[in-house]
This record gives sequence, structure tokens and C-alpha cells, in this order.
Amino acid sequence: MSKIIVLYSCLLCAFLFFFSCHHKILTGVFDCKVLNKNQNQTWYEAGYEKYRIDSTTLQPCAAKLKDLEYLVFLGTWCSDSREHAPAFFKIADSLNLPVSKLIFLDRQKKGGKGLETQYQIEYVPTFIVLNKNGNEIGRIVETPAVSLEADLCKIISEYN
Repeated sequence: MSKIIVLYSCLLCAFLFFFSCHHKILTGVFDCKVLNKNQNQTWYEAGYEKYRIDSTTLQPCAAKLKDLEYLVFLGTWCSDSREHAPAFFKIADSLNLPVSKLIFLDRQKKGGKGLETQYQIEYVPTFIVLNKNGNEIGRIVETPAVSLEADLCKIISEYN
């Protein structure tokens, strides 16, 4: 009986490992709307709806944020991406921020048509802020230091 329980436990663990590692992982460069259209990304819709923007923190720098561009690197498999990407896009939507590229990477941080190498991406999500000339002025990597709103405003304040 105990051998059957051990065997069953091992099979269950193997199944769970296989399932968690082999779900569909998006890779490539996409339009931001792909997150809303892909049924595999229900985490995005839930996170987007749940997130409450800190307007008090964001308001002083909102106008300056609109003059910049944004690149977003994320992994559909990554818990930090699943937490922070919906929040970032809710902020971007509320301010009409120009997100020029949304780059999905696999677990090895590949699949972004070389952009992951160009921007030296080591962790996801990475939110890169670019000035009008396309030069990087700051980035938020994995988890914000304070909050997305505060970190974006800090990037602006250090740039100006």
C-alpha cells in the first residue's frame, strides 16, 4: 500500500511539473493589445482590473511622462511580470503613454528579436523609459523599489 502511495505521489509531482513548465509561453515583439486578446492571459485582465492607480503620487509627473516612450520586456511565465505588467499598462492607459514595444521573452530571456541583448535584459519584467531621441533614461527591473508610480516619477525627476 505504501508503495502505491509513493508511486502515486511521484506521478502527481511529475505531472504538475510537466504542466507548469509546458504551458504556452509567448515570445516575440507584439502590440500591447495582445494581452487583452489572448485567452491564455487571463492573469492580465484580472490584474488590470484589480490594480488601483496612486493618482496622488502620479499627478505631479504625469505630463512629463507623456513626453517619453516605453519598452516593456516580460515573461508570461513570470510571477513578477504577471503582477506588475497589468499595473503598468493600467497606468499607461490612464495617461495615454506611448508604449512603443512589448517584448515577450522565454525563461532564458530570449525571443525578443535581439532587443533583449541590445537592452541587456537579465530579469523580467523590465520597463525601460526612453527620451524623445530613443536614449534610455531609466528602467524598473522586476519589482518597483517603492511603486510603479513613484519609481516612474523618480526616473523623471532624475532626468530633468
